[in-house]
Amino acid sequence: MKERQEIAEWLYNRILEEGYLSQSTAVQEIAEKFGDKYIYNNENGNPAIDTKVLAEFRKLKGDKIVWEREDFSWRTVTDLDRENEKMVNELLPVAELPEVELPEIDLPEFEQFDLPIEPIAFEVEPISFDQPKDLPKDEDKKQ
Repeated sequence: MKERQEIAEWLYNRILEEGYLSQSTAVQEIAEKFGDKYIYNNENGNPAIDTKVLAEFRKLKGDKIVWEREDFSWRTVTDLDRENEKMVNELLPVAELPEVELPEIDLPEFEQFDLPIEPIAFEVEPISFDQPKDLPKDEDKKQ
């Protein structure tokens, strides 16, 4: 547990110092500094950081660091991020909706049918990129 927290702190400080850190670089450096047991290959086959390390990192990062999905990277939050968040919060205040009790509805049961699926045959006419026959050709226009 202590080592995972140490890795999370390293990751946090590295991003704050640089302002940006790609996941691939983080994975490589964690493997070099702390060992392969804190990285794994995710379901897509890509190298990733141990989920328990990331859980510790999320506790630390607060509102100072954001994840960029498009780049698979972390970066520090900018003033523009804060302005955008403020505008969204002012324009779209969270409304408290009253709790509504929904009535139970009896839906009819439907029978299951095993219908054979037959392929539909159709013909497709080939597309021609030749000049249509009813239009004059370039050489006919010159005469």
